[in-house]
Amino acid sequence: LYEKQTDKDIKSQISFKGFYRGYLISTFLFSLTSAIWWPSYYFYQRQMLNIEIMFANHISVPLLVIQCIAGPLSSFTSTILTNPIDICRTRIQVEQNRRRVTQIMYELWQEERFNIFTKGLTARLSHSCIYSLLIIFGYETVKRVSLKQEYQGHVRW
Repeated sequence: LYEKQTDKDIKSQISFKGFYRGYLISTFLFSLTSAIWWPSYYFYQRQMLNIEIMFANHISVPLLVIQCIAGPLSSFTSTILTNPIDICRTRIQVEQNRRRVTQIMYELWQEERFNIFTKGLTARLSHSCIYSLLIIFGYETVKRVSLKQEYQGHVRW
């Protein structure tokens, strides 16, 4: 990484297939993360709405604020659950020699034991939580702006 290499040098070393190293595990990881993230998002949103109902006389929180809290919480959940797979994906993409996912996971377990659940987690959590906050703010705002006039009274914001 620190040596100056041209694209031509890199291509000659790793071939065209090398640019797609880790593609399948990346696709699996992002699919799994999304499969955890969306249900978590709606779960946390429902839980916070239930809490708001209990304290309705004292506190009124806008739905957008609740959604902007539920986004990072769901990111927190999905990131923690998928962190070992992300470490494995990173090793697949960075290492020169090709190995199977099972070999890498076994080696990670031998080297790190339970630290595979926390290795690199701070950076990944900070990135994913901030990203989720911004994405949900944009997503929910666009939903509000694009709602047809005839349905405005039927949706709780």
